[in-house]
Amino acid sequence: MLSSTRLALSVFALAAGLASTHCQRDAQAPAAATAAGCCEVTPNAAVGAGMGRIVVSYPGGDGAGSTRLDVFAAGDASKALGSKYGEAGLELEPGSYDAAVGGRRVAGVGVQAGHDTRIRVGVLHVHASDGTRIDLVDPANGEKIAGAYGEKQFGLPVGSVAVEVTGQQESALIEDGKVTELKSLGRVVVAYPEEVAARIEVYGAGQERALAAGYGNQRFDLFPGSYDVSVSGKRIAGVTVHSEQDTQIEVGVLRVNVSEGTRIDLVDPASKERVAGGYGAQAFGLPAGEIGVEIAGQTENVAIETGQVTEF
Repeated sequence: MLSSTRLALSVFALAAGLASTHCQRDAQAPAAATAAGCCEVTPNAAVGAGMGRIVVSYPGGDGAGSTRLDVFAAGDASKALGSKYGEAGLELEPGSYDAAVGGRRVAGVGVQAGHDTRIRVGVLHVHASDGTRIDLVDPANGEKIAGAYGEKQFGLPVGSVAVEVTGQQESALIEDGKVTELKSLGRVVVAYPEEVAARIEVYGAGQERALAAGYGNQRFDLFPGSYDVSVSGKRIAGVTVHSEQDTQIEVGVLRVNVSEGTRIDLVDPASKERVAGGYGAQAFGLPAGEIGVEIAGQTENVAIETGQVTEF
């Protein structure tokens, strides 16, 4: 049976061993150990005397060159001790630090004298149209980490991240030394035969709050699924979006030629609801199909043809 002194020393040694593996693993440890943790530690005789480094290196060339590395004193997010963009190394005194890669924080990064502590990072490559807003969200707390418009490569620490597009989210896994390609977006496309300022709105199927909206010709990046699309107030239900494909909405233009003070209302023949209107000569962008034109209390149905301008 162990004496109380020997038992206490054994417990202390076990605790110290567990604490040392909290964040990083020594690069010379067995492969099973190096696969875990936020960081990898390797000797570097080139660092300054008594100093160590926190480093990041991204796969796929310089695509993540706009990603910033920030290093903070442990538990202090008020002011960075150092910052660099792209492939980076920051020389620091030995100790424990917090680091942020691409806006995502990694706590308890240990620095040893004469060593590099490499934060395990990967790249998320999002394929999107120029005007599409991409936001990255931390799944744990819902906080936005980073954002950009159009196609973008984000450098990030390993782990899951939520990608938000037009109010919807999809999870992506960031792996050490790998580029994760997010190509799952499809598009709803609206293109008229002539310039027209019709309002387009995209809804989740059966929902009343628009996910995206715009005027005239539009391209909306969306995750695969079923949506409702409203063109000049006329709603099209069950529009299916597929990954890496365009879903073209069949539309045309109705040009109404009346005097300046005449009121025009467009009525959905099925629901009898007024969907759009105005005074005087008007050009309406509309889905293909029938629309009722109401003038002075009288209504006449007109056929809107895909890619055609219909005169009334």
